[in-house]
Amino acid sequence: MFNSASVAYLWTNEDEAKIGSQGYYVEVYSHKVVVRGRDFKTGSWVESAEYEVSLLLQNI
Repeated sequence: MFNSASVAYLWTNEDEAKIGSQGYYVEVYSHKVVVRGRDFKTGSWVESAEYEVSLLLQNI
C-alpha cells in the first residue's frame, strides 16, 4: 500500500506549507512494479521516494 501523494498541498518536516506539486509515477512490468516520486513543478524525480516491488509468479 502506498499513501497517495499530494498534488495540491505540500508540507515540510517543520509543519510549514510548501508551494509545489508532487505525486507518484507507477511503472508496471511482468515481474515487478516500480513507484517513483515525481516533483511535477520542477520536472524532477524525488530520489528518496523510489520503491520497487518484486512479483513472484507461480504456475497454477
